[in-house]
Parts: sequence; C-alpha cells; structure tokens
Amino acid sequence: MSRQEIDLGTRPSGVGGDTPRSAMIKINAMTNELYKGDALAKASGWGGNVPFAMQPTDSADGLPVINGLFMFGNGGVSLPYPYVFIIQVLSGSGGYVRQVAYSLLENVTWERQFLQGAAAGKAWTQVIKAGDFGVGGVVKILTTSADAVAATGEYYGNNIPGPNGPNSYGFLSHKYLSAVYSTQEWVNPDTTNTAFRRVNANGTWTPWARLYTGANAEGDPVSGVGLMSKTVVGGWNISKYINGQICIQGYSPVSAVLPPNQPTVVTVALPVAIVLGSGSVYVNPQPQMTYEHFGALNCYVNGTSAVDIIIRNGSTAQSFQNAVTVWGAWK
Repeated sequence: MSRQEIDLGTRPSGVGGDTPRSAMIKINAMTNELYKGDALAKASGWGGNVPFAMQPTDSADGLPVINGLFMFGNGGVSLPYPYVFIIQVLSGSGGYVRQVAYSLLENVTWERQFLQGAAAGKAWTQVIKAGDFGVGGVVKILTTSADAVAATGEYYGNNIPGPNGPNSYGFLSHKYLSAVYSTQEWVNPDTTNTAFRRVNANGTWTPWARLYTGANAEGDPVSGVGLMSKTVVGGWNISKYINGQICIQGYSPVSAVLPPNQPTVVTVALPVAIVLGSGSVYVNPQPQMTYEHFGALNCYVNGTSAVDIIIRNGSTAQSFQNAVTVWGAWK
C-alpha cells in the first residue's frame, strides 16, 4: 500500500484534520504492512532460515520482482550453473536488477545486471577470485600427471610426468574450458629459462612444444635447447640451425707456392665435419703476389671435413689464401 498521510488540520487547534481515531487507523494499517513484510522476509527468501526454493522449470530471467534469496537446487532456466543460490537486488519498480549467483557445489561466483523485463539472453559473468589464474592465490602441489588436471589454476609439478621426461619438477599453468578444450604451460625451475606449451584439442593432448624467446633462441640446437647458434672454432665462424643446416665460414691458411700456368688442387681442412654429401662450397682465392690468374676452376667438399679447390695460376708462381663458405647439414 502507499503511504497514508495523517491530516493535521489548521493551526493551532487542528480543525478540519483527522480525528484521533482516523489517524490511528492509518497508523495501524501502515505498521501492519511493515510487520507482515518483516515476517515474510524472516520466514524465507531474505534474511530467513531458507531461501525461496525454485523448480527446474523456473527461470532466473523471471524471478519475483523483489529483493530476495533464491535457490535452484535441481536445475533451472537461464542459469550459469545447474545448482546455484541467487541473490537478487532491485533498484525500484521498473528499475535495474542485479543478480549474483553462487554455486552450491563449488567455490565459484557469477553476476549479471539488467533492466527489469530485459533479462532474457543477458550473459552471466564469472567473478575472478583470489587463486583463479594464480591471482592472489597460492600454487598448488601436483603429484599426479598433468593430464589429470581439471581446475584452472597454478600448480607445481612434484616429480610427475611432464615435458622433460617421466619424472619432472616445474611450474604448471592450467586453463580449463571443458573436458576437451584446455591448455597448459610448463616452466622449468632452473636457470635454463626453458618453457613448454601444449593444448587439449577434442580430448587429446598435443605433444609438449618448447617455447623460444630472445633468451634461449640462440642456444645450441644440437643439445635441443636453442634454434640457432654461432661459435668460433679455429678462427672459423660456425652457425648451426635447428632444421639441421650448418654454415662454415673462414679463411684457409696460405697455400704452398703454386706452379704457373696450370691448375693445382688445394685441400683445406674444415674445423668441423658435416653430413656426407650435404655440402655446397663457395670460394674466393686471394693471390699473394699478382691478380694475373684464372681463379678457382672448381671446388667441392672432399668427404665430410675437407674442401678441395682447383686453382689455375697465371704466369707467376705464387701462393693463395682462400675465403671459404660451406653450407651443409650437421644432422
């Protein structure tokens, strides 16, 4: 009922106003409504012993237009989860509605807001709490396989099957959408700065894939740590790549004096070996006396660790130093 105003009449005697009886009738009516509303609230739904019990056919979109506590204990319509408590708060008739849902079975909360009568299709938003995604929470110890993790969160693998072999120690970040869609990242707790990622797609985990950054991409690919490496061996630059390629660049020692006007084979030892039959050679012979010569007629890898260069000298006997580049395979 609406508020009933007591007519006080005119000053100073109150002539024309409500009689004491009529004033008390108004007071009784209003206090009786307050009493009944308070009793209803204390009985159920709001501050009482039990919430309003909803049926599986009831919808969260159409709750009674009151401030109240509702329980969907056996499913329902337009819920974020089949079993929830819902607290509903109204701004007033025709105004805005705020609903907060609490899972009956897990420590999960959702919320949404809408104008009265416009709830249909309004998405629930899960509330992030301390511990979700490692935010403000603690890392959980995991002693079973990473395959068995379901809840989103941060874990520490304590001697479990992981990306480093059958027994591993490392930090595991797990993001779960469903039994067939999730992702994991693994970081080794050491100085190698090694991390891995994998995805559960359609219920099957992909193999662990190593992650590379500027800190570890230039590690030695032979050891399986990096993507590429560059070292110097005996004055030669050796570049290796994870796809198996190798580039060897350097200068040979100065050759013996080559006779004039004829081709001569000069053999240059490589600082590292390559896979047999995988090499391509590029040579620039540098004469030590005169440029009157015919240069390198041919060059090729001899076996796995030497290069043969056929140099035809000019009319002057002289030595040569060769700039050599070899592309081949290390695996």
